[in-house]
Amino acid sequence: MIKKLIIFSLIVCLTFSMFGCKNKDEGPSGPVFEGEISIYAYKDTTTNPLITKLHTNAMAYSVIYSPLIKTNADLTTENVLLDSFTRSDDGLTFTFTLGNHIFSDKSPVTADNVITSLNLLKENPESCFYQVFDYISSYKKISDKQFSVTLTEPNANFISLMNFPVVKDKTSNIGSGPFKVKEITDEAVFLTANASSVTLPSLKEVTIRIFPDKDVSNDAFSNNETDIINADMKTLAQFSSKTDVKEYKYISDDFTFLGFNCENEFFSDINVKKAIASLIDKDKLCQSILVGHAEKTATPFKAKSIFSHNYDYENTVEKAEEYLALSEYEFSDISFTLLINQDNLSVKNTAEFIATTLKEKGMDVLSVYLDASSYKSRIAEGDFDAFVGEVTMPSNGDVGFLLTEGNMFNFTSGAVNNALFAFNSATTDENRKKASEELNKTYLNTLPFISLYYKSNMLLVSDKYTATNNITPCDIYEEINLWVKK
Repeated sequence: MIKKLIIFSLIVCLTFSMFGCKNKDEGPSGPVFEGEISIYAYKDTTTNPLITKLHTNAMAYSVIYSPLIKTNADLTTENVLLDSFTRSDDGLTFTFTLGNHIFSDKSPVTADNVITSLNLLKENPESCFYQVFDYISSYKKISDKQFSVTLTEPNANFISLMNFPVVKDKTSNIGSGPFKVKEITDEAVFLTANASSVTLPSLKEVTIRIFPDKDVSNDAFSNNETDIINADMKTLAQFSSKTDVKEYKYISDDFTFLGFNCENEFFSDINVKKAIASLIDKDKLCQSILVGHAEKTATPFKAKSIFSHNYDYENTVEKAEEYLALSEYEFSDISFTLLINQDNLSVKNTAEFIATTLKEKGMDVLSVYLDASSYKSRIAEGDFDAFVGEVTMPSNGDVGFLLTEGNMFNFTSGAVNNALFAFNSATTDENRKKASEELNKTYLNTLPFISLYYKSNMLLVSDKYTATNNITPCDIYEEINLWVKK
């Protein structure tokens, strides 16, 4: 009898273990979601991030979906829905293989969904994710888990543009992201954690509050109605008295430079441009003139990215004099006009700083202040000697439009063209890094313009939360699954 009881007890224990029973003190199994957060969007006709024309909305609604890849702040990439990809020897065709992932309704993520997403993007050229079509020639499904994309020409970091949200279909709000839709009203979109997401969230709920415009959303953050605001240099001062926030600085895609008309008598001489580069104190410019809201850069590649270059011209008068001695000019011989966009405060302050610096060395710099429209027209017509410019760079870090034929500087260089082609044709990470180094060196030896800085923006988050520091201007919520509430 005792033997039978022992056998029965063992059978019961084994049976319970097969069904996952455990000691009550071991705690809950599976994901644990805690806390909620309130973010914001603007009134619109759609909640689809591929269709909306509003970048703020695209970022907010993207938390419902997963991208194929995640692009980090330094332009490195990580697979999300992708399992792997290969690139053809000519650098033109990418073949992508999806991992085994599911949408929030448990249906599988397939190549058909990716093709649907690409079709939606192609139909909406004002989407903030449309940039991928600046490079795509064609795309097609290969199998349920494979598709290919062919480019018009090789591009070194095209893969970083495959970070668009993948939707299930054109009409539903079903995605595979960290959160799924619970309810939609005129005032808000209510989300809850998606336990089947590849990017499993820490937070339990997200409320996307809908506001009519930026001023109202700023007021809502000031009044603690939302937990986050994306601030630039213009709006940051509005929140300077708010103490219950954490600040997360990140580098924007806004690039500022000193541009030359390379057909100008002085600026056709590389040593004159090198001398000017040596006179500009970029540290003082970024820290004092722009009060820390900028990151200096030696070349047009994004500051602190995998393609950026640490070497820059030595900032000393002695070095400037050394370069100028190699030309046929003295500082007092150099005379030119500097176009200034008076409608852009940071550009205006930068131009005035540079003009003052060069005048102190005896150069005759005539500052010409213009409204934005006249300023752009003069540059487009080539009617300038020099100007301080600001452009929003492509999110994949592509610098080609600044260096190739048709650029705004009347600049041509076979050496730069060859270096750029070698960079974009590189098919391995190692070769791409080597090629970017060569391109940076070639740029610095020709200087069609002097790279100055990338502006910094600030993500302000209620101190009830801890966000990550890997924030990108393309999507400030890309790592929201890792954010936690105290």
